[in-house]
Amino acid sequence: MNCEHCGTMLPDGSTVCSVCGTAVTAEQIEAVRNPVMENVGLGILGALIGALIGGASIVGLNLIGYVASISGVLMGFATLKGYELLGKKLSKKGIVISVLLMVVVTFAANMVCIGIEVYNEFKVYGATLADSFAILPELFMNDGIDFGAFFTNLGMLYAFVALGAFFIIRDAFKKV
Repeated sequence: MNCEHCGTMLPDGSTVCSVCGTAVTAEQIEAVRNPVMENVGLGILGALIGALIGGASIVGLNLIGYVASISGVLMGFATLKGYELLGKKLSKKGIVISVLLMVVVTFAANMVCIGIEVYNEFKVYGATLADSFAILPELFMNDGIDFGAFFTNLGMLYAFVALGAFFIIRDAFKKV
């Protein structure tokens, strides 16, 4: 087992960490005796639910005119915690799966935000929301979308997702 404070590998039967002096908890001892088995299928479902919550918050906050930085943090947190809650354990495999879902859903949420912005511009001409999403590829190809703003916004979202995920991933690696 590893020290919960500094991450040092502790020999079996340790009661305190030899590096930082932190006491070994009863929970740590129980975890070594009865390890929790990971359920990858349920973990993926939990991560997907968490990612969709994060994606919905990105779109929702964008609709009311806020920078979606807090949504990025929520995305990172909810996706990893979703995997951990339903999968019973957050392993390296779970982290990789969760990160992939975060990347895809964050990109999709950003595209939905752009589609809604396009709709708001063209609805006066009778365009529907579906029409707005259908013309997105053409707008990208013909410089109808400001690439600088698009990639700046997407980059900021990914940075805040990474911020939301960092501490959970760090703590999961300490447990492995």
